[in-house]
Amino acid sequence: MSADLAQQWEIALTTCAQEPIHSPGVIQSFGALLATDRALEYITHVSDNLSNLLGHETDEISADVLGQLLDTILPDTLVHDLNNACGLSTITTQRHRLGIYEIHGCWLDVSVHCSSTHTLIELEPVTENLDTHTPLLMRAQLMLEKTSSSEQLLALAVKELRNTTGFDRVMAYRFLPDGSGEVVAEASSPGAQSYLGLRYPASDIPDTTRRLFWKTGVRVVADVHAPMAPILALDKTEADLDLSLALIRGSSLIHGEYLKNMGVTASMAIAITVQGQLWGLFALHHRQSKVIPPDLRTVVELFRQLFSLQFQQILAEERFRDRKQAASILDKLFSIQADQATPKDWIKIIIQASQPFCQLLSAHGVAFISEQQVLASYGNSPSTSTVLALANHHNDHGQTDITTIECLQDLDMPDVKTWGSSAGGLCFTIPSDAPLYLIFFRNEILSDIRWAGNPESKELVEDSPKPKLRPRRSFEEYKQIVKDHCAPWTPSDLNIALEIRTELIRLARIKIQDFQQRQQNLLVAELNHRVKNILALIRSIARQTEMSTNSLEEYTTTLKSRIAALSAAHDLVTGYGLEWPNLRNLLAIELRPYLSDIVPRVTLTGPVIGLKANFVPTFVLVIHELTSNAAKYGALSVTSGNVTVQWYEHYGGIKLIWQESGGPTVTPPQRRGFGRDLIERAIPYEFEGEATIHFLSSGIRAEFWLPNNLIRWGQAGGTKPSPLANVPETDRLKPMEQIQVLVVEDSLLVAMEMESILKKIGLESITSAPSVARAFKYLRQESYQLCLLDIDLKQETSFEIADFLMKQGVPFAFTTGYNSKHALPNSLESVPLLKKPIDESKLEKLVSDLLS
Repeated sequence: MSADLAQQWEIALTTCAQEPIHSPGVIQSFGALLATDRALEYITHVSDNLSNLLGHETDEISADVLGQLLDTILPDTLVHDLNNACGLSTITTQRHRLGIYEIHGCWLDVSVHCSSTHTLIELEPVTENLDTHTPLLMRAQLMLEKTSSSEQLLALAVKELRNTTGFDRVMAYRFLPDGSGEVVAEASSPGAQSYLGLRYPASDIPDTTRRLFWKTGVRVVADVHAPMAPILALDKTEADLDLSLALIRGSSLIHGEYLKNMGVTASMAIAITVQGQLWGLFALHHRQSKVIPPDLRTVVELFRQLFSLQFQQILAEERFRDRKQAASILDKLFSIQADQATPKDWIKIIIQASQPFCQLLSAHGVAFISEQQVLASYGNSPSTSTVLALANHHNDHGQTDITTIECLQDLDMPDVKTWGSSAGGLCFTIPSDAPLYLIFFRNEILSDIRWAGNPESKELVEDSPKPKLRPRRSFEEYKQIVKDHCAPWTPSDLNIALEIRTELIRLARIKIQDFQQRQQNLLVAELNHRVKNILALIRSIARQTEMSTNSLEEYTTTLKSRIAALSAAHDLVTGYGLEWPNLRNLLAIELRPYLSDIVPRVTLTGPVIGLKANFVPTFVLVIHELTSNAAKYGALSVTSGNVTVQWYEHYGGIKLIWQESGGPTVTPPQRRGFGRDLIERAIPYEFEGEATIHFLSSGIRAEFWLPNNLIRWGQAGGTKPSPLANVPETDRLKPMEQIQVLVVEDSLLVAMEMESILKKIGLESITSAPSVARAFKYLRQESYQLCLLDIDLKQETSFEIADFLMKQGVPFAFTTGYNSKHALPNSLESVPLLKKPIDESKLEKLVSDLLS
């Protein structure tokens, strides 16, 4: 390619990437569009096919509605429902399907969403019934539950989507690290061309398109040959509407030509997301036009969400299996040496393990670097200059724990003699005062990459005033012989490398939890068990709450309080490793507001008793229902009311009595709700105990008997207050808005939540860091007066930061979502510990204590 053509190609790529595909000014003609101001008062835009959609031969309706009040065009019930929908918090981030309405004699399916300046109403003719598509969800649930590998899940998913939607071809398309894509699963009808195993260059799906896929989830093109319907505007000088979320959004002419060149008339794309990132797509192609009914799209969207959740879980399990396998080998390798080694011996031990390291990673060599010197190497490794260049490359990409390169040419090192037989490398660092770099090398391997068409084919539109892409015309398989590359570093390789790094950190005795590897398998198994149980319990609570409440607000408030009660119990059981949490403390958690009054309104009487951990969630929910009812209708709803809870030994078990007095006169309820069923049935049904509730006029009396297997006498375990960090005094006299706060948290959503809470408190200058390296970068640049440190930062901990802050005299506290009772080194045991999910009041008190 000549330099001039290469420059024109780059200009054309840039132009394509900048195309405003979110605001094309047209829609697909299988639906129609109305847009209003955000207040839903008057119509600002209308598609010129509205008349045709309503069965009129002329466009008088389309032309005349501009500027008219919305309630003069649409029925009152629809306007009412539109106003309700526009009050939802998600109205600007997702389409809301309202249902079917009669408009001017036609039955239309209506959806709505809002942009920053307009409300957009999509109208589609009514076609099929939802019942014909629901089997997809039932089969999907079975498929998701029984599949244990990502490859198998993708293969089953494309078959299910094809069977349900009727498309000629369904492909699962994975995005690769270089931006290109590969078809990894496919189901197609007889005669349809197969693209399984073929790759597509990154330019086929520009970044702007990928961002839209991530945002919308599902994208349809009903007929690339059908004319688009222009959108008419009241104000012709106004910019085109933002149609990002509109399902009937018109498609790009380039994309339409691209599909035509593939022999495709209709298409649907379904985003596959993993951990909030676009992993790939399901691409559905059909040789004839195909309008996807709203009911089917709704089912497909639900399938997409179910699939992405399960796919993410399976990928996590595969990563865990890779790491577990590596951990088993490493544990055998280091179990004896690590116990006998002194801190000075650890580098020597690591170097001696070079051969098994290389075998685990299918590497041909490894080099060890510290302080810009190669300490040792094994097998095939390049020259010192190349090794150091790879170490510097890793430093330049320090936001990741592991960096890989598959072609040394990418390092701009023209002297191939320095490479030796190596072609690529994988690098990670063991942090310490003098960080140790491990770089693994792979030799060159000649390989064939199968492309859908020649990726080097670069065609531009002739006679265009400025360079413009012409979509590829051929998708025939094209084999490209790749030289000067090593075998790709796969996700499995990265998982194994992470495990090696974790084990070496433990071996190095650096201030990181050296117990982590030994406990990992047990913790994961226990975590999986508890998560499954608690999710099943929450699902049941959500369903029963929905059935027993009358409004969305009541449902949200009730469900939130019940889940909060479960969370408090879960904290008590897991936060301090208690198998037999103290009964009095469990009651105190729920009744805390009434125990802390100047004149306590709740009396707790009974011996020291521990309750079995698996019984605690049920018990806490029962007490929560009693407390909630007392606060709403019973003794705790008035200042004169009191509650007495007493327990004592009774027939080998425990008799517990809840007695209310001094409240409003009690009358037996006319109907049974979820709360009453829970109080009376949960303990007898699940744990063979007894429960009775008496609606006495003087106050409710509930009696429970707990069998001996649920209790332990004299068990005094319970909550333990977190001590204040033992740090030297520092300058804490600044106004709140001037205090610099550093939040170290690897989850962006959690970090954003903490930032929001801190700003409510009055702290305005907040910086968040996802890793130890980023945190130290900020600490070198700025002076902070308060720090909040998440203990577990993916493959590292924040203890190194904590030691630094301790020496500097900066107030700080830990946050964690795990059982970290035994995780803190002796020097940090006095540091305050805040459990996740973050409670706003607890965080505010913690900040006040630290700054006081």
